[in-house]
Amino acid sequence: MLRRHHKRLTAKLTIVAVAALTFTIYYQFFLNSRKERADLIAYANELSLQMRDSLFAEIKCTEQAVHSASAALTKQLHPQRTQEIDSTRLKTQVTTMMETCKDLTGAVIALERDGRLDSSSVCVLRKKDSFLHFRLSTIYNTPDKLLQAPWHMLPNGNTSGWVAPYYSINAKQKNAAYIATITLANNIKCYVVAAYTTNDIYNQINRWKSGRLGYPYIVNQNGDFIAHPADDNRALLEIGKQYNESTLIRLANDIKEGKLLDAWNYYHLNTVSKAMCWEHVIPIERLGWFLGISVTDQQVYSNPLFFNQQRKHKILLSLLFFGAILVIEVLVFSFLFKKADMLKLTSIAISIFLALEIVLIFITSLRYPSYNFSDMDLHSLLPNKNYPASVNCQSSTDYIQPAKWHSRWNYSMLLDNEGTADYIKTYLSNFNKKSSFPFMQIPTGIYIKTVRFTDSYATTISGYLWQLYPTALPVKHGVILPDAETSCIELIDSTTVILPNYQKAKFYRWHFTADIREQYSFKHYPFDYNALWLRIWSVDFENNVILTPDFRAYKLLHPSFNPGLDNDITLAGWSIKGSYFSFKEKSYNANFDPEHNLARVSFPELNFNIIIKREYFDSIITRMIPLLVLLFMTYSILCISKREDALNVAIACSGLLFIAVLEHVNLRRNLESSGLIYMEYYYFVTYFLLMFVSVNIVLNNRFSKLLSRPLNISRLSTIAFWPIALLLIFIATAVTFF
Repeated sequence: MLRRHHKRLTAKLTIVAVAALTFTIYYQFFLNSRKERADLIAYANELSLQMRDSLFAEIKCTEQAVHSASAALTKQLHPQRTQEIDSTRLKTQVTTMMETCKDLTGAVIALERDGRLDSSSVCVLRKKDSFLHFRLSTIYNTPDKLLQAPWHMLPNGNTSGWVAPYYSINAKQKNAAYIATITLANNIKCYVVAAYTTNDIYNQINRWKSGRLGYPYIVNQNGDFIAHPADDNRALLEIGKQYNESTLIRLANDIKEGKLLDAWNYYHLNTVSKAMCWEHVIPIERLGWFLGISVTDQQVYSNPLFFNQQRKHKILLSLLFFGAILVIEVLVFSFLFKKADMLKLTSIAISIFLALEIVLIFITSLRYPSYNFSDMDLHSLLPNKNYPASVNCQSSTDYIQPAKWHSRWNYSMLLDNEGTADYIKTYLSNFNKKSSFPFMQIPTGIYIKTVRFTDSYATTISGYLWQLYPTALPVKHGVILPDAETSCIELIDSTTVILPNYQKAKFYRWHFTADIREQYSFKHYPFDYNALWLRIWSVDFENNVILTPDFRAYKLLHPSFNPGLDNDITLAGWSIKGSYFSFKEKSYNANFDPEHNLARVSFPELNFNIIIKREYFDSIITRMIPLLVLLFMTYSILCISKREDALNVAIACSGLLFIAVLEHVNLRRNLESSGLIYMEYYYFVTYFLLMFVSVNIVLNNRFSKLLSRPLNISRLSTIAFWPIALLLIFIATAVTFF
């Protein structure tokens, strides 16, 4: 009696200990997942503060330029001389404002006399490297149009301030402007205006490394976009209502009511990328604006080392968690049920445990795919990566430390000029030491219109390529697609352009069509990721030309927004998960040049990559469900078979085996894969279980003749069938995806 009491007490303590362990494992699993997302939001907060400080500096420069011009005009436009105003002086002032603020789009000095625009009012716009002057009276030539001028949008009683956004009649786009009002004699009012297009404001804030998170934007308190990559004319509230996104509606209302904005409360489906994201928004207090970053919850763009670490960590935690629950269940069954019933319940518990673990491995592997995005050496690149510097934000008392989680990013993805510069600096340092030949960088862009699979490994791609050649560089013009079996590249446009540094460059645009044979991996079929890539060479084999991405051509650089891809591209059986530029290192045993001027060892070659994920639902319907039906039929044969039915069981198993083999052969032929595919393990398990049922009936028949007391082997086999089947599938799944 005492022994039984001790046994029960030990079992209860064991159950309590295992339950505590289970809770700890689950908490660690949840905590790890939340920390991963918290890192994204913390990085977004760091970048948004830096962007806000940069925007403040530009705004301060603009306001000072406007007030300086106002002060100068107050002195120049003396009350006794306001009857005749010299427009030359006004042109000088607006030109000075444009020269002071290098990013300013336009400037205006408007004089109104008795509700009419004075003919001396002037406007200047920045056009490439020059200024375009014209009289303002040609734009606001009617009283109705004059009322639409931005200076009439200032709140009543304000003599200066920002007006944003407003629609410019002249530029025919949304603008933001700082306006100062001067009251002169003879009922004359002078308005000094410095204006930016909303596109220019977006470029201001998009200079920071937000491309790794999503995209930035600015809204006013009414939810009207002042800066947005899509230059959306709708307000935030309108977008939320149109797409029935309650989260965006709540965000718009919270901004309008001045509530505390926490990114955790604004998790929704992004209407641009169609990916889940958080909206991290901070106020720009002095302006009444709000700076936000749409933080994409997409992990398929992280460092492959980070992938592997997170995937293994979560799978191990789930094993411990469900394993602990299984131990508790078995202990409970042993005390509550008889031995015969306990075996059945234990079999069911083990089967459920294995099935849950297999599904969880699938989910984890889809979020953290085992996919090598680049052949680059990440370990050698990371120490040379330029991390964001610490900044002391004047608008906050907190000192923002540099982010410590940058090792999670996949730096093989070129998402900004800084990343490109880091890569070139790191991987060309050895060349510069060994060779005096210079390296020339040519900005290159691509836009793909169509993608079509012709077989399992061949793809036909068409679209446009363009390049910018600084006129000072002696480089041949043109591109080559070296991986194309056949290609057609046709020059369709060329012109001279002015670069941001005011240097002249020659712009070339080509249309191309290429048939490319790719080397895909079907190891994880049907839960596989792959990448289409397009390698781009320069036609100049006489110089060391490095092609770099033309980032200025793309507003959205985060891979989830598919930069460089047409929105109408569809791939049968696949979904596009992103696109990005990268460098791939290639070494050649020829230098392609008789003068031996070229460096062709670990040379960085520009690649444009398209990440694709298989639509596994179709494969589950056509492949997995038929196999599950076969397994259930096999199990039913095992359940109803008797010793005298050995021949019938063998015939039934042979028929099922024939069906499984046909499906297996069909799978191999469709994929044309040379390696072992994950889906094949299901066929191997089916073969084994068919053999297991056949051997079971033979052994049951033989033992019944040899022993005086027959063993019920079929009953034990029935209990063990599903645990064995799921255990084999679990082992195959763990080996493939872990």
